[in-house]
Amino acid sequence: EVDALFVEPDRSGQGIGRRLLERLEALSDPQRDLRLSASLNAVPFYLHAGFSADGEALYPHPSGIALACMQMHKRGRSQRGD
Repeated sequence: EVDALFVEPDRSGQGIGRRLLERLEALSDPQRDLRLSASLNAVPFYLHAGFSADGEALYPHPSGIALACMQMHKRGRSQRGD
């Protein structure tokens, strides 16, 4: 599970998020799917990275508020043939 991945807004579009996500994937168990709750503005980023949307949900933020999000997953590398 990816818990959080953020890039400073002024660094957006430089490939930093993509490289961080690739590194996390390389560290993950190739037999298991990656799962995350994406903020709605991050959904296109994760779709482009090969994740699939499973449906909208509410993410229970530690501050006590519930944030709209999209549940997403990506098949494990061994299941994809990577």
